[in-house]
Amino acid sequence: MDPKRKTQLGRFISLILRHEPEQIGLELDSAGWASVDALLAGLARKRRALSFDELVEIVLTNDKQRYVFNADRTRIRARQGHSLNLNLDLQLEPRTAPPVLYHGTATRFLAAISTQG
Repeated sequence: MDPKRKTQLGRFISLILRHEPEQIGLELDSAGWASVDALLAGLARKRRALSFDELVEIVLTNDKQRYVFNADRTRIRARQGHSLNLNLDLQLEPRTAPPVLYHGTATRFLAAISTQG
C-alpha cells in the first residue's frame, strides 16, 4: 500500500474508532469494539474503501499500535485515546513502580507537573 494512503487511512480510522464512529454510521459496543465488516462498509461509503488485507496491514504495521483486532479479526477497536464514554477493560495487571521512574516531557510543562502531578 502506498505509504501516504496508508497514513491517511490510518489517521481516519483512528478518528472513527476513538472519537467519531457516527461519521461513517459505525456502532461501537460499550468496550469500543466494532465489526470489521461494518468498518469497511462505512469507509467505502465515505469513498475511503480498502480491503480487509489492507486494514490488516494498517493495524499490524502501525508504529504506535493504535488499533487491535480480536482473536479472529472480526472486530476491531482503538487501544487508547477515546473521547467517547466507554467501559474499556484493557486487562492490565497492577505493577509496582520502580524506585526511580523517568518520563519524557517538554521542559515547559515541568512547573505544572511539579505542582499538579
